[in-house]
Amino acid sequence: GGGGRSGSNFNVVADQPALDQEERLTGGREDRSAHEYLATDSAHHAISQIRMSEAPGNATRAMTATLFVSNPRGQQLLKDLPIAVVAYNREMYLRRCLTSLLSVRGVKRSSITVYQDGFEASTSQAATSMGVAIKHHVRKELKESAAYIADHYKFVLSDVFADESVQFCIVVEEDMVFAPDFLEFFLLYAPVMKKDATVYCVSAYNDNGFETLALDSSQVYRTEWFIGLGWLALREIVTHEWLPHWPETHWDHWLREDEQRKGRECLFPEVPRDFHIGERGANMDAMHYRRYDSRLKLNDLPDHIQMVSPESLLLGNYEEMLGNMLAASHVVRNLKELDLITEYQSCSQPWVVYYEGGLSNHTLNSQGHITSSTPWKPISNFFGLWHEPRRGIHRGLHRFHFRNKCVLLVDAFSVYARNHMPRDLVPFNGQQFGQAVWARIASIQSRTDG
Repeated sequence: GGGGRSGSNFNVVADQPALDQEERLTGGREDRSAHEYLATDSAHHAISQIRMSEAPGNATRAMTATLFVSNPRGQQLLKDLPIAVVAYNREMYLRRCLTSLLSVRGVKRSSITVYQDGFEASTSQAATSMGVAIKHHVRKELKESAAYIADHYKFVLSDVFADESVQFCIVVEEDMVFAPDFLEFFLLYAPVMKKDATVYCVSAYNDNGFETLALDSSQVYRTEWFIGLGWLALREIVTHEWLPHWPETHWDHWLREDEQRKGRECLFPEVPRDFHIGERGANMDAMHYRRYDSRLKLNDLPDHIQMVSPESLLLGNYEEMLGNMLAASHVVRNLKELDLITEYQSCSQPWVVYYEGGLSNHTLNSQGHITSSTPWKPISNFFGLWHEPRRGIHRGLHRFHFRNKCVLLVDAFSVYARNHMPRDLVPFNGQQFGQAVWARIASIQSRTDG
């Protein structure tokens, strides 16, 4: 459901006066109401705080966001949330990326560092001409592009967290542009990673955030799929778990394996806060880009959005919310119902579609693909979702909008189906979705011919 920016267990303080310069340097007043510290499971954990304030001389509400970090000696330091831009040799993309990033509310030039893999001159010049710091990774001879990328990411994360005061880092790539509230999104939901041990990343991207499916800019979801396009890294996980065992290739696939994921999830928005502009790259071609990336939506609303509460995304609260939604849902018994275009509908009474999947029982191989065949392709064709079922999934459930309806797409083998699926209901199978797609095409053709 919906919600405000603040949760009772989160240190989000609205409409407080902005800190003056002296208070910023000393860490602010010792006002506990303005410093509701997060409970942490380690003395080395950060203490985060987000302040929202009225920007001086601006009638439009703006957020002043700062991150307070406690070091092991208990001294309170103020650190801007660092942003690492992973780059190689695409100068034009990097210029667009930095121009967009510098226009994001709250982003400071001093918080950005470009990490270039190698020394290609025009790319280096793009960063320096825009007044952005740049660090170079000396490339070594490797066998494949995925190995170069993995090696470079290890360099980036190692360098960022070499500063022991840095607790979080936003990681983006050179071929991305950003929503006005890109930084605010991360600052709002970073505390969830400290509060909930079942969350291991926050991403600004949504693989299924297509124009036709992503309608509610206030919504944030959980998924088992690691989303690595504009994401927030947490010091404890990166330094203690990942870097000592970093893979030689395909680093993102590696992070999706059970051994690294450990049952944890990523948070991501329904409407993406970044957009991939790279039509060609190591893992991208023009056909793939046109089919997927080019169709994704980017939040372009200039004003602040009342986002769902961070507390609502804690696992227990999230499960309770989904249970309530399923209990109040309209159960779809004929796929033709879904093709009817309705007025925009909130998720207070979603439409739930149960399907024969068994995805909850399937595992991923090292490339992130399902190891056994599934009926997912006709389902993805029907709704316009990614052809890989794990993208955006949470315990066998996908959530999105379809023809203005709030839809919960539920695997009949999931815990949600066991608890909520009507006993007389036969879940839809892949053949039924395929037939519905062909019927839709035939209907369009008949109208066109008529």
